[in-house]
This record gives sequence, structure tokens and C-alpha cells, in this order.
Amino acid sequence: QDPLPKSMLRKYLAYAKQYCHPTLSLEACRIIQEFYLELREKGSSCDSTPITTRQLDSLIRLAQARAKIELREIVSEDDAKDIVSLMKDTLLDAYTDESGSVDYGRSGGMTMAKLCKAFIVQLKRAMRKYDRGRFTMEQLKEEARAIKILHQIPDFREFIDVLNQQAYLLKKPNGMYQCNSY
Repeated sequence: QDPLPKSMLRKYLAYAKQYCHPTLSLEACRIIQEFYLELREKGSSCDSTPITTRQLDSLIRLAQARAKIELREIVSEDDAKDIVSLMKDTLLDAYTDESGSVDYGRSGGMTMAKLCKAFIVQLKRAMRKYDRGRFTMEQLKEEARAIKILHQIPDFREFIDVLNQQAYLLKKPNGMYQCNSY
């Protein structure tokens, strides 16, 4: 048995969507602002991913959704505290590195296609920077480490083999690999 019939839940959500448009109270603004500034401060180190207004927008939307589900027009201080707690539990635990810096590259959510693309872009950068056309397996690992994706690749040799099969990398004699430039 559902605690609330599905038809009633649908009507409730439709009503909330149409008639409830919460705005932030001053207390909620202060809490969200302090947390956002804390995130920006932690994300300002040279190695970590910068925190943008996109994260601030997310905090605001979550707080508004929290108030909306209770059909309130004002986002309360408690709503903001709940959202900050939620964000701390999910984002900071998942994305904080050993030094305490926020690093979204630590996420396991990057698709293999995105990993491949990011890796090839990095290799092309390295080719220009070091005026190098070929890489050893260890140099390939270093480039993956440089963009913080190495930990997301379960089997690095298999990853390189896939790139070779797809003609992004060309296997050369003596265990060297060349980035295909097309």
C-alpha cells in the first residue's frame, strides 16, 4: 500500500509546481552564501576545479525545492541548513582530495568517451609543449595523472589498447605510442 495514492501525489506536485514559487529569506541567503564562499575558498588552490556560480544556482534551486515540497513561499533558514548539509554529505565527501581541496576530477561519473576525449586533448597539448610525437606507456600514464583521470581507469593498458584500436593512438615499435593528429 502506498502511503499516498499516486493520483493524489501527482495532483500535489502539479499544484506545487503551478502555484508555489519560494523566495529566499535573508537567513537562508546568508547560509547559502557562506557555504558557497567556503566552497570557492577550498576550490581556489591551483590544482583543484574552480567553483562557479553554477554550484550557487544549484544550492538555491535545491533550497527552493525543499520549501516548495512543503508549499511554502519563503525558503527558511532550516531549508538552507538542510541543503548545505546535503551538499556537504554528497559533494565534499566525494570530491575532496587528500589535501582538503575540492576536485571534481575525482568523480567516477565521467563516461569512457569523455575520458578518452580528455586524454587525447591532453596528449596533443603535451605534444606541442614538449615537441614530442611519441610516448612511452609511462609517459602516457603521467599525462593521464596530470589531468587526474588515471584513478578512473581500471586497466590502463586496456584503455590504451582501445584508443589504439579506435586509431586515436598508433602503436609504434619499441612500445611507443603516437597520437593520431586528425
